[in-house]
Amino acid sequence: MFDIKAKSDLTIYNLNISLYTKALTNVTIWTKADSFWRDKNYAAPWSIAGIAYNVKGSGKFADTFILPRYTIDPIVVSAGATQAFYISK
Repeated sequence: MFDIKAKSDLTIYNLNISLYTKALTNVTIWTKADSFWRDKNYAAPWSIAGIAYNVKGSGKFADTFILPRYTIDPIVVSAGATQAFYISK
C-alpha cells in the first residue's frame, strides 16, 4: 500500500510495478481517496481500478515494467488531494 499527494491536478492512466517472480501472474490494483492508513484493514472504501492478467514479472529487484495499456481506469486526483493504492497478486 502507498499514498500519493498531488501537487497539481493529475490523471493516472497506468502504473509501473515490479514483481519478485518471473512467472505469469494476475495483478489487481485497488484505490481509494485519502490515505490508506485509516482503512488498511477495512475493504469497503477500496475499489478495483483494474486487473492485469498474465503479467510476466522480471524477477526480484529487477527493473520495473509498465502494465499493459488500459489496465486501469483513469484516476483523477485533484491538487492537494491524497490517493491510496494497493497492488495485489
